[in-house]
Amino acid sequence: MNLRIDIQRLREGDETLVLDDATKLFDLDDDDWHFEGRITGELTFHMQGEDVFATGQLRARARGRCGRCLEEVPVEVTVPFDYIYQPKDQEPRSDVAIEHVTEGGPETAYYRGDAIDPLDQIRESILLALPVLPERRADETCLHCGRDLTEPAHREDWPDEAPAQEPEWKRRLRNLRGG
Repeated sequence: MNLRIDIQRLREGDETLVLDDATKLFDLDDDDWHFEGRITGELTFHMQGEDVFATGQLRARARGRCGRCLEEVPVEVTVPFDYIYQPKDQEPRSDVAIEHVTEGGPETAYYRGDAIDPLDQIRESILLALPVLPERRADETCLHCGRDLTEPAHREDWPDEAPAQEPEWKRRLRNLRGG
């Protein structure tokens, strides 16, 4: 995949990179996360002197295992993207233009030659935005029986006076403990 931002074109004016690409192109999947759909967003590149400021926002969807019930849970992330690219042969600097610094400050990356390829920074930003342990929202689990409320037939099979049942998460925890 080519996301190259040409430095010479940046000298002439800002450039916007519009992303709407399949997640597999970013090589994000691992043992804990499976990405689905597309990575979308817009990144604007602005050159000031030899520094390139890249700002924007990315969006991605992934599925991970819930830290409580071990079921797959969808996670959507909106990721702020805020980087300063400096020439590789230049010493790291802290005198960046203040009007381009957002809350928390931009990350620093380096470029060499006549182009910037932001693929690694995009990948890193998305992965860092994911929760360490995703958790299914409490309101998606039935407090009565512990089953997933998103199941279409969940409420239809309840008797009028349902006996108290052990929630699914308790049964799984007991099985994990071996008894």
